[in-house]
Amino acid sequence: MLGLEHDWPVDETKLMEPVYTPAFEGPQHDDILVGNRGYGDRFEANDWSTRATDLGTFGAAGDVTLENLSIDNDSDRDMFKLETTVAVRLSATVEPVGETYSSGPQNPIDGSCPPGPDFDSLNIHDLRLELLNSGGGTLASENETGTGSPELLEYVIDTPGRYYIRVQGDPTNAVQLYSLTITTGSLVGGVTLY
Repeated sequence: MLGLEHDWPVDETKLMEPVYTPAFEGPQHDDILVGNRGYGDRFEANDWSTRATDLGTFGAAGDVTLENLSIDNDSDRDMFKLETTVAVRLSATVEPVGETYSSGPQNPIDGSCPPGPDFDSLNIHDLRLELLNSGGGTLASENETGTGSPELLEYVIDTPGRYYIRVQGDPTNAVQLYSLTITTGSLVGGVTLY
């Protein structure tokens, strides 16, 4: 039992509406957001390099996309570890995920669903992205676009080895869902081949 309250409106968009709907199976955007706020995402323990989520080894051409990740409060950060076997051009994109919808609690006394404000889950945190070396030193960072917009970090890794990607938010004590995409391409004559 997760301890989530019913949520309105009853419009077949959320699992936790007070009335059952067969319109979908499993949690929807609002349900994932609330679950991550209370419990973190599936990699929640990855706040430090010693507990970083292992993305594996990247060679001349590699890519991975992770979804339903979150910065769930003002002190959360997410660390991801990767190994490179050759010199590569690394591209990392963090993209906030969200939408605007009406949301409010069900009245616990009479079960009614009074009107509530619109909630914009896209514009919660101003996400920033960093590339760190194996000792934790910052090689590159991006924080140019502001809330609701993706950040793109590109960097040429000349020396194969272990690196870390760190995603952080701002001092907002709320949850921001995001996706993370990392791509590597080989360097041949100064040109990136993906």
